[in-house]
Amino acid sequence: MSETTRVPFVDAGVHYIVAPDDLIPEGMRSSAITYARVIDELTMTPVSLPITVTPAGTAFDAPSTRGAVNPRAVDGGVVGLVGTPSRALPALAATGYDVGVSARAPGYVPRRVTQTIGPIVTFPASFTPLDLGDLELHREPVMLFGRTLVRTAGAIDKLDTATIRISGIWRSAPTLTVSPPPAPADIVAMDPPLYAPRPVATAVRRRALTPDIPNEKRLTRAAVAGATEVFLSDRKALAAGDLLGIDESDPSRAEWVKVQTIVGSTNISEPAVATLEFALARGHSAGARAHPTTVGGALATQALSLDAIAGDTTLLLGNLAGLTPFTVEVDDGVTVPEYHALSLYETVSDLDGQWRMPPISRVVQVTLTGTHAMFTIPIRTVSVEYPRREQRIDLTFS
Repeated sequence: MSETTRVPFVDAGVHYIVAPDDLIPEGMRSSAITYARVIDELTMTPVSLPITVTPAGTAFDAPSTRGAVNPRAVDGGVVGLVGTPSRALPALAATGYDVGVSARAPGYVPRRVTQTIGPIVTFPASFTPLDLGDLELHREPVMLFGRTLVRTAGAIDKLDTATIRISGIWRSAPTLTVSPPPAPADIVAMDPPLYAPRPVATAVRRRALTPDIPNEKRLTRAAVAGATEVFLSDRKALAAGDLLGIDESDPSRAEWVKVQTIVGSTNISEPAVATLEFALARGHSAGARAHPTTVGGALATQALSLDAIAGDTTLLLGNLAGLTPFTVEVDDGVTVPEYHALSLYETVSDLDGQWRMPPISRVVQVTLTGTHAMFTIPIRTVSVEYPRREQRIDLTFS
């Protein structure tokens, strides 16, 4: 120790000289590297445990840096990564790193957020953990369904061909002191769920998607949900930047994803491997049909009135004018556009009086309006019962 680090003191008349250890630089101490507070977007209250946290961001792509951090979640919805900054972010003095967390909790859509930290020219002498702020989790959707009935003299019977629609929504629950009227139900359902987060003002354009039937392909291997590669029987009429439709004839499996790259032999009729711009939302079996797909001109365009995250099935728009059940393009002008089947929150009861809406989320309460050629029903206000996956609501006309 140098002379300047020696500290004299006297205890009970005895003189001592101590040489305390030098302070460990902040960037070489075990500490939080990044942290956030996970909250419910509808109630704005912290999400309860259990919360599963994993590292996110390109900073942790390498096994050495990923292994240098430990995910943490505690009461109050606080999540983060703990480790030694000099090990996890060794070049922080000269380089910015993309760091963040992925958070998952029962009943919520998983959420991933990253930001850039650094460069910090005084690193490792100094280091401040990255505060990601409040991380709003979106509820997993609920399926509203039920039966339409009619009350006649002395009996209740099933009622078919009744139209049921969501006519109003609340984003926050009314209270004893605050009870605002419902907002217009300018919401649509996406199938499959969104692949990427999209900000306010993102365009939702109604477009026709036309499969190239003569150049139909088959998947030579099964593709699992989350895969970014598909193995195709050939690459005829398919190139990077083209849209690939998979299982379009099956509404429960259909997906349309742009091709990032495609590789194969010099013979375009031989099998090829396509890398996709987004991970598949669904699994597809070996032998599933796939087609190069042409995107038609915009038939109507509306914009998001509230930002959305990857995994959302309900989008809030500024207006529904021009939108009907169809295929749409979702494009924010920055991230690669994505394509989905769009549905409205409106349905007609079948011959047995059964009705079912597309999955709904991001609202706490809705009004249901029913119409029929011969009978009437008052508007019904319904609280969406998260985290149930299905919620039965029978409607009686008179």
